[in-house]
Amino acid sequence: MACSKTAFHCITVKPDFLVFTRRFPPKKLEIRYNEIASVEHKRLVDYGLLIGVLVPLLLAYAFNTVDAIKKIVEALLTEVSAATSSSTVTTASAASVNSAITLITYFLVFVGGFYAVRFIMSFGQRLVVYRSGKNPIAVPMNLTGDAMSVLVEINKKVKEVSGMSKEEVEKFIGEQIRTLLDERSKMQEDLVSMAKEQLKTAKTAEEKQRVKQIVKEGVDKLKAQDEVIDRELRKKGLSKEDLFKKYRIKPPGNEFIDSVLQSEGVE
Repeated sequence: MACSKTAFHCITVKPDFLVFTRRFPPKKLEIRYNEIASVEHKRLVDYGLLIGVLVPLLLAYAFNTVDAIKKIVEALLTEVSAATSSSTVTTASAASVNSAITLITYFLVFVGGFYAVRFIMSFGQRLVVYRSGKNPIAVPMNLTGDAMSVLVEINKKVKEVSGMSKEEVEKFIGEQIRTLLDERSKMQEDLVSMAKEQLKTAKTAEEKQRVKQIVKEGVDKLKAQDEVIDRELRKKGLSKEDLFKKYRIKPPGNEFIDSVLQSEGVE
């Protein structure tokens, strides 16, 4: 897929990983899809930046209106003048005090304005990639056709690698399907345990063949259970492959029978 560009970023969806490229300052980051927990398109308004706006502006106001602060500035300037000048200085002049307060005010207003711009920018839409155990990555990106295609493509790649997320499973499957899945997992576990236990005690070829037949019958029951699960899932627009991947369930078949039997030395 071609690079999807924003003002300062480029996002490329590759077969095995996602690439973020920042133009200024230059930086490149590669994220494998199995590291991604979820991807969303949203606004991340940082209300904490308002502290950086209000505190400097309030201080600027205080420096210009509170007499006690003016006296502190006057005392500091007097000390500095006395330390740097050989002449005797009693107090700092009113002009020097006003000049110092003006410079401090300009600086505080600049700081407040800087945080105000950052706060306003946080209202913009962003593509947010949440990573397991790591800080999320947020890239400014308006919800256009290009952004939608990137979002869909990333989610598709993530699902191919890790299946459905826990949140999606809880959202889409009901208690009935969850019970069927739990029963399905237990049936397979019991079948494997039973087959291995009986194969250990089977002495003759006939006894081993009988165990093999029991395993095949058990697999047929698993397939019937899978069909029930699949029918219920299709009512919700899902497939059993998605959930099987999430629950780490292997579909039954000849390879399943062979793996169980071969583990006990039965061909």
